[in-house]
Amino acid sequence: MKEIVRSLVAEALRKAKAGGELQLAAFPDIVIEEPKDEKMGDFSTTVAMLLAKAEKRNPKVIAEIICRHLGNGGGEVISAKPAGPGYINFQMTGGFFL
Repeated sequence: MKEIVRSLVAEALRKAKAGGELQLAAFPDIVIEEPKDEKMGDFSTTVAMLLAKAEKRNPKVIAEIICRHLGNGGGEVISAKPAGPGYINFQMTGGFFL
């Protein structure tokens, strides 16, 4: 399941690069985690924070860019929202876990 979310984030990064919103001189290692607090969602990533230095931008701004390009992940993503200093939290549909 984490691999599916990872591929959604990778596709969003490619779209952001193609649209000129991110430079992505080096493609980051995308780590997907399960938040300790269920209120944060089903999955999260810190990829925006990893990109902040190379992109010379605030990680919150990078997280917003990534979220704009995520879409609904083939109908399996209820929401993908920037949070805190640059996290992206994902809420998935119930069907995603079947």
